[in-house]
Amino acid sequence: MAPDGYPSRVRDSVSKGRSAELEAESMRNLAYVVSSANDNIKTLQKTVKQQEKEIAAQTDQVSSLQRNYETLSRIRKADTKEFTLLKGLHEEQQAALSDLQESFAAERERAESLEAQLASGATERAELQELRLRVEDVEREKAKATEAAQSEQRRAAELHESAKGLKLQLDKLSRAQVESCLYSYSA
Repeated sequence: MAPDGYPSRVRDSVSKGRSAELEAESMRNLAYVVSSANDNIKTLQKTVKQQEKEIAAQTDQVSSLQRNYETLSRIRKADTKEFTLLKGLHEEQQAALSDLQESFAAERERAESLEAQLASGATERAELQELRLRVEDVEREKAKATEAAQSEQRRAAELHESAKGLKLQLDKLSRAQVESCLYSYSA
């Protein structure tokens, strides 16, 4: 027969064994949870780093678009300023040409008047010759002024077309910048 304390020792021994098994099982579960947590942390850190890279790339892209926009804006302002200046020069040249045409018409009338009086004397012939030379000079000046005015008109038309093209590019870049910003914010 077993001594009186034997069943309680066996019970204690079995209880300690079960307790140790439960504790070992608990430790294994804890190790698994810690390992899973570490794996999740690493995965999240990789995701965060990737998103930081994407944000940096998008920030660079937005900065580039902003610089392009500012550059095109400066170019357009300069072109507009130059166009306005050329337009003013063109108007001045048109006014000078008009004055020259009026002067030419007056000189021609005077020459015609002098030709009518030519028969009256030699001095009048010399003056007529002088007026003819002046008329030729005025005609040369008129031809030069006409040529310069036509050149300025062509240049003004080219600048106008260039300004249209730059405006279209500026509009496209603005749209692209807005879309990029919207994409960045939505991401």
